[in-house]
Amino acid sequence: MKTVFFLLCFIFTSQLWSQEVVCNLPDYISESSGLLCIGDSVFITHNDSGNKNELYVLNTKGEVLNTCTINGARNKDWEDLCLVDDSLIYIADIGNNNNTRKDLKLYIVDLHEVLTQKESKADSINFTYPDQKEFPPSEAQKYYDAEAICYFQNKIWIFTKNRTVPFDGVSKVYTLPKKPGKYKATVHTSLQLKASSWMEDCITSVCLEQNHLFVLTYSKIYIYQVVNGKLVWKNTRLLNRFGMWEAIHVHQSNIYLSEEKTIIAPKIYKLRWK
Repeated sequence: MKTVFFLLCFIFTSQLWSQEVVCNLPDYISESSGLLCIGDSVFITHNDSGNKNELYVLNTKGEVLNTCTINGARNKDWEDLCLVDDSLIYIADIGNNNNTRKDLKLYIVDLHEVLTQKESKADSINFTYPDQKEFPPSEAQKYYDAEAICYFQNKIWIFTKNRTVPFDGVSKVYTLPKKPGKYKATVHTSLQLKASSWMEDCITSVCLEQNHLFVLTYSKIYIYQVVNGKLVWKNTRLLNRFGMWEAIHVHQSNIYLSEEKTIIAPKIYKLRWK
């Protein structure tokens, strides 16, 4: 009874969001794991681990306008995208389910080439987490998987996907320079999400828009406001169902989401946040 009471309290103090379908994704884009919106009419996405090193450009009907092969890049576990200086796409090859990787990368490609050319050559950032000493660490210290990046204050921000046992809801936040090179990431801060369960509150994607950070999990979107460089929680919105929600991008008043195929065909969705 107590569990039901707290669940009802959470539902009534959090707003439920229903998302509308923008388009179906083609069958071969079944594991959409990163998403960019160019205006409200063009989308860029990719499949995740073990798939082709390709970015797909689509319109709002789900029609593929261009497929761009990223030369000099391997899709070991691509998990997110962010746009830097309105001209460069950063591809986060940072998936690390077992917390054992020592080859974490961000690939950097030209936006115009992705939109218009069949191939684009990637630069790269290679990095390590400065506080990871064991590969893998103990179950209680598995903070080093990650699926979420954004660009803010001239830095790339990485938000880790918590895999601790027991699950404690902490996401470590690191920053990297935006220039190609080899770096140790800088520990910036951490986010304390609800320590409910991995399925509810592990971070799968983030997006920064209008000084607000949107944090996606499999069940909800956390909204933070950036105040003097710090993240201040503002609101939590429940999605209308659990799902393999893997990518978020916000453009003006619209939030766009994509998900991996489960029993539901993969789609791009839209909802309004203000």
